[in-house]
Amino acid sequence: MKNTKKITTVKKKAWTEFSKYIRTRDTKPQWPEGRIGTCVTCKRPYEFKKLQAGHFIPGRMNSVLFNESIVFAQCYHCNVGLKSNPREYDKFMRTKYTEKEIQSFDKLPYIIKKYIYQDYIDIAQEYKKKTQALLDKENDLS
Repeated sequence: MKNTKKITTVKKKAWTEFSKYIRTRDTKPQWPEGRIGTCVTCKRPYEFKKLQAGHFIPGRMNSVLFNESIVFAQCYHCNVGLKSNPREYDKFMRTKYTEKEIQSFDKLPYIIKKYIYQDYIDIAQEYKKKTQALLDKENDLS
């Protein structure tokens, strides 16, 4: 039981850092509001804290959980209330990717991917660095 709790903790940290990266990638700084981004499905603007990292492929299986190509900023209503708003998400993805790429995404839920404790630590560190790199790049452009 103790090991399960530990891995759950590091998995949550990895998800937190990944989500922060996705939302940072998909938003822009707006003074004085902070970071603002557009929900990929309803196209409405939202503050950073009101956006979530929503998946194109439903489910929380390891093969899709940390896949940057299929996760974009979504509002709570579309991500949770409308269960990712799949029709609109599909329209968005078809503007971004080819049919062949979308078909390859559709196969992801059938891929078994196992993570160990250290993998989650590495994922958290990787996305913390990637988020900082985005923020540093923005600061260099200012």
